[in-house]
Amino acid sequence: MIQQLRVKLPNRPGQLARLLDVLAQAQVDLKALEVDEAPGGADGQAHLIVDDMSKARAALDGSGHEYSVQDVLVLEVPDEVGGLSRVLAILSGAEINIHYLYAFVTRVRGKSLAVLTVDELQRASELLTAQSVVLVTSQGLNQEETPPEDKTSLNEHLGLDFFW
Repeated sequence: MIQQLRVKLPNRPGQLARLLDVLAQAQVDLKALEVDEAPGGADGQAHLIVDDMSKARAALDGSGHEYSVQDVLVLEVPDEVGGLSRVLAILSGAEINIHYLYAFVTRVRGKSLAVLTVDELQRASELLTAQSVVLVTSQGLNQEETPPEDKTSLNEHLGLDFFW
């Protein structure tokens, strides 16, 4: 499983840039980013997957940003029409609720990645693995090694950098 940062942001110009600058100054590489506005519009939140959680947390602790860390599932999804539907059917069939999801296309042809928070993380992980859904791990995130055959590293998908 992979850990994700959830950072609270005031909904004002420059706040996302400030957050990303704090991480850049700490040499933290972003692997995934999603930003949304909280209900009411006063605040927003950023969800981030980073290459080094320890460095990111230390940088955020020193910056005054309010954040939390969550375990998330990151899984391979065929980059084709209906590719995510199979995964959603597996989870809904097992009555596992999805709290949050974002997806993006990777540098690996024919693959997309989906990041999910669910109410039964371990059960969802076991169920999806049993149904041959490939879960991405953080192992090897900063290495150019080939991951074990049964696991795919996030680095394999994203290469050395994404688009930010």
